[in-house]
Amino acid sequence: MFFSLVVSIEFMKFLLLLSFVFLFGNYSMAADETITSGSFIINLGVVPQTIQNGLKPYGLVYDMLKNYKVPIKWVINQTKERDDVDFILNGTSYRGGAFIILTKYRTKEVNDVINSWLAKGIVGETSTTDFKVNIYSTLSYAPRWTIDKTAGDLVTPFFVNAGIPPDAHGGEFRTNWKNPSQLTVCDDIFVLPHADPSFATHKNLLAWNRDFKGAIWAGCHAVSVLENISLNFLTTTGMVSYQSHPPNGVVPFTYSIPGNPVMQFIGSQDGASQNGSEATYLPKIGSQWNAKAILLIKDTKHPSIPRLSSGPAASVVLGRGFDDDTRGWVMYQGGHFHNGSANSSSAFGGAPFGPDHVALQRAFFNFSLMSIADKQGSVAPNIIAPKGMLSGTDYPITFELPAGKNINDYKIEWFTSSGFIKTDPTKKEIQFEPPAGSKTEVVLISLVLTDDCGRQYFSTLSLNVTCLPPAIPPVIDIESNLLDDKLTYTIGFKLDYDKDGFSKQWKVSSGEIIGASNQNQITFKPSTSASNTLLTITLTLVDNCQNVIEVSKTVRVNHVILNNGKITAVKLVSANSDGNGHDYLFIENLQLYINNKVSIFNRWGNEIKLFERYDNENIIFDGRGKNGQPVPDGVYYYMIEINDPNYSTEVSYIKGFFVLKR
Repeated sequence: MFFSLVVSIEFMKFLLLLSFVFLFGNYSMAADETITSGSFIINLGVVPQTIQNGLKPYGLVYDMLKNYKVPIKWVINQTKERDDVDFILNGTSYRGGAFIILTKYRTKEVNDVINSWLAKGIVGETSTTDFKVNIYSTLSYAPRWTIDKTAGDLVTPFFVNAGIPPDAHGGEFRTNWKNPSQLTVCDDIFVLPHADPSFATHKNLLAWNRDFKGAIWAGCHAVSVLENISLNFLTTTGMVSYQSHPPNGVVPFTYSIPGNPVMQFIGSQDGASQNGSEATYLPKIGSQWNAKAILLIKDTKHPSIPRLSSGPAASVVLGRGFDDDTRGWVMYQGGHFHNGSANSSSAFGGAPFGPDHVALQRAFFNFSLMSIADKQGSVAPNIIAPKGMLSGTDYPITFELPAGKNINDYKIEWFTSSGFIKTDPTKKEIQFEPPAGSKTEVVLISLVLTDDCGRQYFSTLSLNVTCLPPAIPPVIDIESNLLDDKLTYTIGFKLDYDKDGFSKQWKVSSGEIIGASNQNQITFKPSTSASNTLLTITLTLVDNCQNVIEVSKTVRVNHVILNNGKITAVKLVSANSDGNGHDYLFIENLQLYINNKVSIFNRWGNEIKLFERYDNENIIFDGRGKNGQPVPDGVYYYMIEINDPNYSTEVSYIKGFFVLKR
């Protein structure tokens, strides 16, 4: 019996989730994610709801998206009951949705901004453990509202309450707002409060909602007027006119689908919508709500049903324009005095501002965020950078766009919370130098793409810049047996990180470092001591965090000089790479005197090749002339000039001949 009950409950939750996905078509993006310890959680479920704890959080979200390019996680439990919890963490129940700023984006600057909003009254805390929640969407795009010129001042208090600046909706003054005919691809959300639209003035909403996926929010009697002038976005053939039915509905209203993103508020908004000329909406006789329209708040006892409408009546309705999944979202919200009114005694008066008004305005902002979340994924760039970085070292960073997007359509700007962008920050690829410091640091790299409208799409990458020594110690690169004390050697090292991220210092137990001893490679000459001498080469690396790494290598010096150091050249060069004989002109002991010049002449005295620092290994005559092409077989002559005080000879040059025969 108990098992059957549990199965039934889980099955009902599954059906509820299926209904949510059905209602939202292909829009649902929810997925479980693990949130790391140290993330900041904005708690929107505090009661009583106030401007400070219920609306200011949207100002913080806008601030992070617009000014700091920090993505926001939006948490919604899509199977919850009304006002039920989204999740519980450390004894705190989070309701009404929650916004999260992840640990990896919490730079000092971001934390300062969070603290400034906490001082304004938002409620939040930093998580102390990892936890898993259902993320409805990751917001990475700041909304752009456009207010209708005729009555836009009815909604500007929404933005003031949230702390969102006027430039987010076109400006503080009516002259900066727009008529629908002025809407373009550059506008995201058109806000139409109490108004009397006509087809002539508002017909552009049809194309704008279709072609640019523009979202429309309408309130009060602008809704029924709009629906009855062939702009019936959410009904089949129109609505009962606001002049034909009572302005207020019958409360309490019925609240549906609490897991819907618009419904992320606490309590009721009945008191905030029961005013003005139209608080509820009804399809007229012969019309009905579109099949996919979502009636979020219904009036189940409206007196005009069934006389004027077959219903149902609704105060908040949501859907795609004309049930077309390729169009933008449309939302209708009843009432006029959405920010409260002191004139509650008049026929259309509203109640003083209270928690119901907070709930109503939260639904408006939720609709706005839902709408831009629907659009943001089409351009979001993907930053490509090394997973780990060491301070003080340069790294390449670039990005890629989704298929079908053209990079030439956007202005590029790179930003970093710390460190240095060492190349042009308006190019696709940059060279980035992380900051130097004494500890691991979180660095944000942000890419902002701006289109011709000034609309910004951004992606932010969080990097851990470490000051830790490399996982694999450096390896000194030199052979273990050195041939002779008169030879010089180039010594370097191999490292799994960029060598330039360290200061270097070389030491030898005997012998001489020729030139600077703090380079990636050094030139070393062993000392003239007894045969088979052991010496130690030591490399000390110090990174920007003052971590010291020291490695040593012991090598043996074999003091053997062939033929008493006499310089002689072979008489026959085969130059056929068959491994037999001499495939190149071998000049015995010349490597002991590396400051040398070797000239090769043909039988007519023409110089066919000149070598400097001939060493019998990398710099050799292998039968090819100056142009790199093989020279003919025959007799050739050489002349060797040595510039070394350790070499004494009675003649200035060593001359001889050899036969080239392949």
